[in-house]
Amino acid sequence: MMNKPNLIYSILGLILSIYVFVTASSFPTPPGNTLGPGYYPILLSIGLLVLSAILLIQTLLKAGKETFEKFDMKSPEVIRFMVSLLATVIYAIAMQYLGFILASVIYLFFLMYLLLNRAYIKMAIVSVGVSVSVYLIFSHALNLTLPLGFFS
Repeated sequence: MMNKPNLIYSILGLILSIYVFVTASSFPTPPGNTLGPGYYPILLSIGLLVLSAILLIQTLLKAGKETFEKFDMKSPEVIRFMVSLLATVIYAIAMQYLGFILASVIYLFFLMYLLLNRAYIKMAIVSVGVSVSVYLIFSHALNLTLPLGFFS
């Protein structure tokens, strides 16, 4: 029995990577610049192409040799994944209202709690430290603006 999802995803990945590569290759390169706007998408498409090809080869080589476990939607791991996915969506929305730093501190603290970390002082220090560090890197080193929320 072949792992059909892996086969489908690997083929879709190959098609998507080729499409992105061809599209990004047609982007104009500014004069006097060797790296144009298509450089990063081309790199990503090559990475996706390689990984999709590896998945396709592995899937074809393991055809008939795999056994599958039943997927339990009520397992703690799946529930934590779903909650973290929902938290990420809420974080993206809350960032506009609370600002990057406050929303990130709450989000990171919650994710650490969700991953069963209960060292609250360390969780708070890491949440604040990472959030402030990322904000400073983006605002000062990269000169990019992040949402300030009600602080603006």
